[in-house]
Amino acid sequence: TRRNGTDSDLYVMDPRDRRTDRRVAEIKGGGWAARDFSPDGKTLVRGSWGRPNTDANSVEFFDGVSGARLEGGLKAMGWAHTAAFIPGTTRVVVLGTSMDPVMCDWSQRREVYRLARQRVFQVVAHPDGRRFFAVDHTRSQTSIHAADDGRLLATIEDAKMPLILSPNNKTIFAGNGEGQMEAHFADDWTLADEKLREERRVENLHALTRAPN
Repeated sequence: TRRNGTDSDLYVMDPRDRRTDRRVAEIKGGGWAARDFSPDGKTLVRGSWGRPNTDANSVEFFDGVSGARLEGGLKAMGWAHTAAFIPGTTRVVVLGTSMDPVMCDWSQRREVYRLARQRVFQVVAHPDGRRFFAVDHTRSQTSIHAADDGRLLATIEDAKMPLILSPNNKTIFAGNGEGQMEAHFADDWTLADEKLREERRVENLHALTRAPN
């Protein structure tokens, strides 16, 4: 609201130098917030206030350089407050107050699929780009879904917010509802899906048969 105290404009800045901040778009009104840049830095995801039963866009996309609003968007999500980009793809999981995670293609700015009738409070993308975690805080469990089609791969019980993935991507830490964090190891969930299980078997076979240098 720097410009006039009312309108929430869009600014970009090099985080290493606060003097580089510049306004790239003047947006009338408020009720929105920037969520994240795409991995290539060219697209910005913006979450807006909205209602699940209206036609207003809950998510809009902007050119990360010029600030121009791009065509396309996501509807019926309520207030979109989280964007988790799937590494190595053009997809991002967006979560709003409707609590239904929505997978969208940020390069085409369209919805790919939606996990309807969920009660998800947090989404976390796995660095391998093949899956993401969805935390259902009310059910005290975390479900793991395939990024390509949203199919359920595994369910971890007693895993609530906040969910944090370890730096080596082999352990998740999640709240247990009693003010404590519990560790869940990769063996508990990485091989739950048959497709991933077969890929892991082939990878191990190649490692065993690879000729030594």
